[in-house]
Amino acid sequence: MKVIDLHTHTTPASGCSRLRPEDLIKRAKQLGLDGVCLTEHHASWDTYSIRQLALRYDFTLFRGVEITTREGDVLVYGPHTFGLPYEIQGIISAQRLQEMVVLRGGATVAAHPLRGCFLSRDGQESAEFHQKVRELSSRPVFRWVDGIEGLNGNTSNIQNQGALTICELLGLPATGGSDAHLVSDVGRYVTCFEQDITNDRELAHAIRQGTFKAIALEAWHRGVSSSA
Repeated sequence: MKVIDLHTHTTPASGCSRLRPEDLIKRAKQLGLDGVCLTEHHASWDTYSIRQLALRYDFTLFRGVEITTREGDVLVYGPHTFGLPYEIQGIISAQRLQEMVVLRGGATVAAHPLRGCFLSRDGQESAEFHQKVRELSSRPVFRWVDGIEGLNGNTSNIQNQGALTICELLGLPATGGSDAHLVSDVGRYVTCFEQDITNDRELAHAIRQGTFKAIALEAWHRGVSSSA
């Protein structure tokens, strides 16, 4: 099993982040993660730079990119993400993005899909919650992704629960990521893969296959401790 934080942002590549790549890696290693994916906003790390960073800290790094589409933010994974942001002019549709990614052998995940949505004051067991989630599950973005970010570290618990419910309704796999912009964010949620993941191509393939589960890092640590 490989435990990876699939959604992180670093400075200066992502202007909204205060997290240095070096501090991200150090924190991820402290937490016992097997790797992290650098998913900058409309920017992707080049092969040389990310390899040098991985070698310097002896840690597995993956690269992705977070793209804003007309239907919402989408995380893109795979070996050819570096040139993708430069090919996109303005805001494109999720369908067009998916077409571009498929040609590159990559994978797409709807990022924090319910962020900003009001669900219910009465919690996830209420009829209002389930009715609203069913309505939100018809959003077009879900037609053009390989998975949904069910657990996002910078999204409320009820919005995450709504995203997980949509995964069940649509039969799409749920990923987990911290959406880290600060050291304290790193690893809040992670994705546990069944198989060994060593490079971007294997990561994209695993996401398309759905051979993983989203989990809170604390819950994973408890599971490891109980099985030891």
